[in-house]
Amino acid sequence: MPLRLRRAPAAPEPAPDPAAPIVRARGVTKVYRGEGVETPALQGVDLDVARGEMLAIMGPSGCGKTTLLNCLAGLDAIDGGTVEIEGVALAARSERSRTLQRAKRMGFVFQAFNLLPVLTAIENVEVPLLVAGLAPEEARSKALGALAAVGIAERADHRPAELSGGQQQRVAIARSLVNDPAIVWADEPTGNLDTATGREVFALMRGLNRERGQTYVVVTHDPHVASLCDRTVHMESGRIVREERGA
Repeated sequence: MPLRLRRAPAAPEPAPDPAAPIVRARGVTKVYRGEGVETPALQGVDLDVARGEMLAIMGPSGCGKTTLLNCLAGLDAIDGGTVEIEGVALAARSERSRTLQRAKRMGFVFQAFNLLPVLTAIENVEVPLLVAGLAPEEARSKALGALAAVGIAERADHRPAELSGGQQQRVAIARSLVNDPAIVWADEPTGNLDTATGREVFALMRGLNRERGQTYVVVTHDPHVASLCDRTVHMESGRIVREERGA
């Protein structure tokens, strides 16, 4: 009878310390390389983000705002320094572990709504749940609840082309919240919306942040959006140069 080796179960991760920052970055550097040219994008960034905080990142175009968000979220690799999410360094995780962390603990909202045009609103929202292996019936129930939370449940069966820009962004926000993430990363979430609709959508995000206690990290050019956040950090040339408290 052949010998069968049993793999030891993975040790559970320690419970996160609720008093510790949910995001901690130290000395983070990022360099873009191409055709023999090196372009520094981040130059020794230090940043803590508290649990439940809504943090805005502002600065001129090309200063590194989106790069910083992508590096903190683990979407881009860093060239130096450390990033910890919920007390665990991203570098200590395997690629599969980072992917699972993003699927289960993070939500993403982008300037481009990134909705699949052939799917209805509710189908777009339930995609991450189905990818994570949730049963279709449970995924559908959770997706409908997420759409209701952003005030658009009545448009559940409409495709993106049948929705306004503000409605599409609400669907995108519902998709980011459907897995009840600890952190929501938002890159210019109001950038494709007119002023009135953008303010309405961001007020919704701020309300969800306060209601659910989730952490939001928001890249924005809009001073009004930043003024509604708990804190704003300002970047120049790949560095954080100052910060200020908000609402």
